[in-house]
Amino acid sequence: MTLAPDVAAWVADLLDVGTDRAQSLSGGFIGEAWRVETDRGPVFAKTKADAPPGFFTTEAAGLEWLRAPGVVAVPEVLGVDEKILILAYVEPGRPTSDAAAWLGAGLARLHAAGADGFGATPPGGGTAGFLGRLGVSDGVCATWAEVFVDHRIEPLAVEAERRGSLPAGTTGRLSRVAERLVDPGDDLAGPQVSPARLHGDLWGGNVLWGADGNAWLIDPAAHGGHPEADLAMMHLFGGFPAATFAAYDEASPPLPGRDD
Repeated sequence: MTLAPDVAAWVADLLDVGTDRAQSLSGGFIGEAWRVETDRGPVFAKTKADAPPGFFTTEAAGLEWLRAPGVVAVPEVLGVDEKILILAYVEPGRPTSDAAAWLGAGLARLHAAGADGFGATPPGGGTAGFLGRLGVSDGVCATWAEVFVDHRIEPLAVEAERRGSLPAGTTGRLSRVAERLVDPGDDLAGPQVSPARLHGDLWGGNVLWGADGNAWLIDPAAHGGHPEADLAMMHLFGGFPAATFAAYDEASPPLPGRDD
């Protein structure tokens, strides 16, 4: 655990501001989260004692990439280095029906903003990303299925098997699915799409419902991919109102076979 005085000092040094104190916040699953009082108002800081190289700079690049189109609420990056990420502070609130619908419509527009390719990473973010604590290799591929297979399914399955987290035989079954996904003659991967600008880790814990009535996207694993990857993650863990999905579908009608 990082000591609060250290965090306040890091913020003061990086932002060239006066700081008062750092208050630990809940919700820091990967690292520690802090509210730091400064002479310009509160800021949010994230630290991680054993952060691998590029951990925070990659996240910062992802946040800026998602924020650039101006279609969803994303906290402004105020400062970043290898030991700390500092963002504009968002006062937490409660979900509202308006915010839920706005999130769905905004997410559809974010996806439509596009990416340079399937697997492409945000400018300034390096060539590798992170899923939680795990580093993942990124690379631009011709189809989303190739990214999903080569940089997600297969390497993560191998690592999970190595750690004893997968039952025997699972990797083999996943490999057969992977073969179907990248087979041009198989329709498992669905219709071809253009690369979408993805959050990349859009479970309920990575949306902050603000007191200002906005739904703020945080903690991305941003990359170019299939838009339904974000939607699948949202459905997998729940926590999103029906109004969010309805607004998304109104702005971007479902492709054939999506529900299957």
